Amino acid sequence: MNPHLVSALGLVGLGVFVGCVQGSDSLPVVEDTGTESYSPNLDTPGYFTARKDPRRCAAPACGGYFVREVNTAGAKESYVSGLDFSQASFGERTVRLVEEAPEGELVLRGSIGGGMEWLRLAPFVVLDAFRGMPGILPDRGDAFYVVEKRDRARPCPGGRCDAEIAHALNTASTAGVDRFSVERAAAPCVDQAWLIDRVRHHGAVVAARVGTSPGFDPHGNREPVLDVSQVFLNLSDASGPCLLPNHVCAPPLTPTYTRNAERCLVFDACVSPDVCLPSDLVLPRCAEGYTLVTWPARTATCTGLACDPAFLAE
Repeated sequence: MNPHLVSALGLVGLGVFVGCVQGSDSLPVVEDTGTESYSPNLDTPGYFTARKDPRRCAAPACGGYFVREVNTAGAKESYVSGLDFSQASFGERTVRLVEEAPEGELVLRGSIGGGMEWLRLAPFVVLDAFRGMPGILPDRGDAFYVVEKRDRARPCPGGRCDAEIAHALNTASTAGVDRFSVERAAAPCVDQAWLIDRVRHHGAVVAARVGTSPGFDPHGNREPVLDVSQVFLNLSDASGPCLLPNHVCAPPLTPTYTRNAERCLVFDACVSPDVCLPSDLVLPRCAEGYTLVTWPARTATCTGLACDPAFLAE
């Protein structure tokens, strides 16, 4: 069980339990070196962690945010008077998801600016926002990455062409990646295939380390693995869940579905209800911050399920 979870998996009542089926360059540790009110060298767009200022005093001197540049050894927190969304094409819902993010679960791309720097009361100008999986904290020492497709026109270091590149944010450092592991970032019953798809194809930011797999590829090489401790979903790409057109099965058969990487239900097969285990089953209780989603599936209990981040359903 993930040691970073705020809540653990629990059960309700008695009966049959429905389980969950889950379909390098090194960087210095970012040290906690204190807080400063404003850093004039942070005026160009970059990636920052952000947390609300809990202090109580007259705004804008208090009540804003503390931001810290990621992957930067010795980076200090800088106070900003608030978040400026004027340069981001966010709707009201996305802005609310940013403002409601718990501490440790928010990464922003942008810069400190907007005037009033001389008063040390500049806002943070937001360009993109990424919200982490609820109740998960990045492992100390993990770097922050985004995954990119390798440019096939460019030569491969050492003659090895990995399928994808992990780019360390705010740096020029990159590492080839062949495999992904999100076990450390996934609460019980979270759809890990969906998480990996967000990382590979939808611009999610990850806290991770680059290692190697215990096995070997067909050429006798150990495969580089991006071992992820937290996934920050791109809030501009929070798709799903959705249901594709319902399939009609000849009675008494009923349709079953699988869930794709967009959290859409896709027809799987027509099955007889007689093959399902008795209905006196127990569904898992999702960890705090997650919502249980179920659907008819071709399993022993005829029930598929996943714990999705609750903020995606809001």
